[in-house]
Amino acid sequence: MRSLLLPPLLVLCFGVACVPARSVTPAAQLLTLSGWFHTVWGERAHYWLIDDRQQWTELQLGADAVLPPGAPQTLEGKRVVLSGTPVSAAPRVVRVTSLSLIPERR
Repeated sequence: MRSLLLPPLLVLCFGVACVPARSVTPAAQLLTLSGWFHTVWGERAHYWLIDDRQQWTELQLGADAVLPPGAPQTLEGKRVVLSGTPVSAAPRVVRVTSLSLIPERR
């Protein structure tokens, strides 16, 4: 009986060992950032967030981003908070999923 089970068991074990492992990519991390919104003009508009530590983050504003009415033109120089996913760490680039104005204190 042992000899009948051994070959199929070996084939099963060998087959499992030969299956390549799948690389697991972590789910995109959602960031929340705040700072001042700025546009730098060149051949096209480049959007930036400058935070309280003077760190610049390039913003990618896709068609699926939730933005306030009139954005991005109405956001220039204003304080905003945004959520997004990192595209790269150096230079720091974030794909924006939502962005809103922070009300001014009076």
